[in-house]
Amino acid sequence: ANLSGVKAVKANFDNANLTGLDLRSTNLSGVDLNGANLSKANLEGLNLADVDLGNSNLENANLISANLTGADLTNAKLTGADLKNANLTDADLEGAAGLELAGAKTCRTTMPDGKKSNSSCPKKATSSFGSLFSIF
Repeated sequence: ANLSGVKAVKANFDNANLTGLDLRSTNLSGVDLNGANLSKANLEGLNLADVDLGNSNLENANLISANLTGADLTNAKLTGADLKNANLTDADLEGAAGLELAGAKTCRTTMPDGKKSNSSCPKKATSSFGSLFSIF
């Protein structure tokens, strides 16, 4: 089924079977997807910021360029999920299984082992005044 373009704002899909669905362009703002089966679903480019995906099955899901800022992915199954260019800033991945983060953005992201990853956080600006004054 193709649910592309559907507005599902604040809907409850707790434990729903959404296997293989095309959800691109779907508005999932504030949706509860805890325990949902999203295996093989197409979530490319979706705004999933602050969405509850805890305990969900995202195996082989397309999450390319998805915005997962602040999303709860605790204990999610992510084997084979494509997270290229996905934004995982402030996301919680504690206990997540099968995670492959190649190309994903992590900043203040809680990793499966409970540790924080800041590998994609913007670098703090450094002062260049030292080198400027050294030429005078």
